[in-house]
Amino acid sequence: MSAPPALNIPPSPSTVTVSIIDTTITVPFPASLVLHPIINGITQLTANAYCFLITHSPSNQTILFDLGARKDFDSNAPALVQRLRAFGINPTIEKDVPEILEEGGMDLKDVNAVIWSHHHWDHTGDMSKFPSTTELVVGPGTSTMWPGYPANPESLLLESDYKGRPTREITFDHSPTGLKIGRFPAFDYFGDGSFYLLDAPGHAIGHMCALARTTSTPQTFIFMGGDTCRHMGELRPSPYFPLPATLSPSPLSPSKTAYTTSCPSSLFLSLHPSSSATAPFYTLALDSKGKSLVCVDVNDAEHTLESAREVDAGEEVLVVMAHDA
Repeated sequence: MSAPPALNIPPSPSTVTVSIIDTTITVPFPASLVLHPIINGITQLTANAYCFLITHSPSNQTILFDLGARKDFDSNAPALVQRLRAFGINPTIEKDVPEILEEGGMDLKDVNAVIWSHHHWDHTGDMSKFPSTTELVVGPGTSTMWPGYPANPESLLLESDYKGRPTREITFDHSPTGLKIGRFPAFDYFGDGSFYLLDAPGHAIGHMCALARTTSTPQTFIFMGGDTCRHMGELRPSPYFPLPATLSPSPLSPSKTAYTTSCPSSLFLSLHPSSSATAPFYTLALDSKGKSLVCVDVNDAEHTLESAREVDAGEEVLVVMAHDA
């Protein structure tokens, strides 16, 4: 196992409380759209979507990182619906996040801000259900895609998501003296080291991750990876998080309660494209021109993914991708 580079997270006694929300979306799609190579028996994927409710007690603020999808899928911008239908994307969405929050006893007026990891439909939810006092926070360059529909009939975004409410576009300092968490340029959201937004380009314009400090003694964190990857096999194994010689409990056990069982990892190495215990099972699926359906910049996306592998190596960090199954 290789020692990962230091993340250099500034020490702080300040923390936030984080709740992970299952946004109830399921989206079946061919694995070949996003992953390479196709491993026998894994030709179809079903994506879910998580978002995060974050409470910062010192400022009495509550924010959301990501918002899942609109319950009424067809109420998205018409150009977006048409494009996704053409790809055979037919999501099932039981509830939207505002509905989930209200069922849990929360008043939507108590949500101070919604942060989009990026502008895609399965992360932006329905901002119109929040009061106009709820701020929308977006990553660098997102506002260049405004106006949304209907002001721009061809837009994939909706004007109702941002119009009439405070909006803020995060700027990251890329200078040598700028704040960084590992390789990620970082923005200290509350100013006390409890919650950072991270510049994570590649997947989409303005794509961001986040890092929440959940305890201070010892220090523990949750890394909110957005769409840095679509399958954890793109992240692992890695030189910092290799496949162990033995897996226990065995993922092949017929019983979920048979925790005493184990199996050799050689069973899985035989499925690995390069039979490597230190290289991910998957890479991005690229077309003949080296382009990806799920990334605007492949080089940036691969750099962001490698940066996330370094974060993933930290025992004190729980890594959760938006579509982590």
